[in-house]
Amino acid sequence: GSTDVVHLTGEALRLRPCNLQMADSVQWKVKLHSPPGSEYHEILTWKNLSSVNSTPSPILDSYKNRVSFIVKDLALLIRSPQQNDSGLYCVEVTGETGTVSRAAFRVFVFDQVKKPCLLGWGKVLDREKCQVALSCSVSNNVNVSYAWYRGSQLIQRSRNLTHLEEQVNVSGDFVYTCNVSNPVSWNTSTINVTRDCQSGPEGSRFLIFLVTIVILTTLFLGALTFFYVWRRRKQSEPSSKEILTVYEDIKDLRTGRNQVWHPRGWGLSHWFARCSFENGHSEQGETESQTVVFSECSSALPSVSSPSAS
Repeated sequence: GSTDVVHLTGEALRLRPCNLQMADSVQWKVKLHSPPGSEYHEILTWKNLSSVNSTPSPILDSYKNRVSFIVKDLALLIRSPQQNDSGLYCVEVTGETGTVSRAAFRVFVFDQVKKPCLLGWGKVLDREKCQVALSCSVSNNVNVSYAWYRGSQLIQRSRNLTHLEEQVNVSGDFVYTCNVSNPVSWNTSTINVTRDCQSGPEGSRFLIFLVTIVILTTLFLGALTFFYVWRRRKQSEPSSKEILTVYEDIKDLRTGRNQVWHPRGWGLSHWFARCSFENGHSEQGETESQTVVFSECSSALPSVSSPSAS
């Protein structure tokens, strides 16, 4: 029979037979998996009281300066093994009495699994279900297996299951993990699709409602600010209604002063009384307005003259 050995690339590999005897000679040979071969190729030969012959056949050029023989336990040491070193290794030990014993090792060398690339998305189907689709890939995916987890729960395990689709409740767990492994190493990646599965139609309606409220509030505040500024400007403008009234009265007075004669003293006293009455409500500080009014009144004084004798 043979013994299975799995090993990681780059780490020194030591193959040692179990049943040891006083050896007169030892021969290590291999039948590689790649390229496929139907016969063994010698790696090295050792004979008692002689040096080790470690001149591999041309097909094993990659073993040069990488293999050693350990005499005390008849072991074969391979430094920096690679995937193409996988194969069936056999050792033949010839005892001092001429008996031959054999041991075989089925060696599998694997690379370290790199971190997988995990992609995924979720889509809300209705109020209760969410469709989840995931994809997991890894470089150098020779002899690797995939395992999918939702939270801490194992969903599926398969050698070639690189894609996963399922429907879950919207209230469930949406953290997914892809575990990629080979016989000597493993690695994982995790993705969270909670946002995709909880941003369905109800969330969209709420977002639209929120945006509408913000826009209406902004418009209302803008209109309120405009009205306030307009009102302040309106109050700060001087009022000309009263001055206009006085000017209209004076204009009328100028038009009719030469047409109607009044008795002596009546026109002047009456005019001053009227002018004083019209301007009496002016505040004490409006000096400039009063000056204008009285200037106009002075120019509009009625002519006081005696009527011509008949």
